[in-house]
Amino acid sequence: MRSLPNKGTGAFAAADKKSQATFRTEYKLPYAIIGFNGIVNDKAAEKSKMTEEDLQLLLKGIWEGTKNLISRSKFGQRPLLLLAVTFSDSYYLGGMRQKLKLVSEMNEEAIRSVNDYSVDVTGLFESLKKVSDKIESLYVVVADELKLVNNGETVKFASGVLSSVDSLLA
Repeated sequence: MRSLPNKGTGAFAAADKKSQATFRTEYKLPYAIIGFNGIVNDKAAEKSKMTEEDLQLLLKGIWEGTKNLISRSKFGQRPLLLLAVTFSDSYYLGGMRQKLKLVSEMNEEAIRSVNDYSVDVTGLFESLKKVSDKIESLYVVVADELKLVNNGETVKFASGVLSSVDSLLA
């Protein structure tokens, strides 16, 4: 993705009745999809006495905080998919975000909205199925406009707290 330069000026108050001005160049992406992996360390959660309510507040904060993070560089930012997997016995499945693939008939640099692509969840779904016996629950929130594909077929993810990988596909 090529960034677009945006030139401007800025003035900053340096002290009482004084100001300083400067030229600036910002580099912006016209559209970006940003993902991240995270983990709640069960040992640290135990030591800090983290509750299920704390976890739900954290997940809500990730989803709602993304929607409400508005600045000059993040105008129009919104969450599209949140998947939290609770494993039993301290099991860990890394790189879940990397198991997702962006699918579009458009050149990557022409993408400007969620309507220009779909997300292939086949790799993620297969990985979760392989370790389904180690999964206690899944927490899922999906933006209505996000298009998901599994094995070439359009699918929908169920939302909410799910008890199994099989219940993930609505």
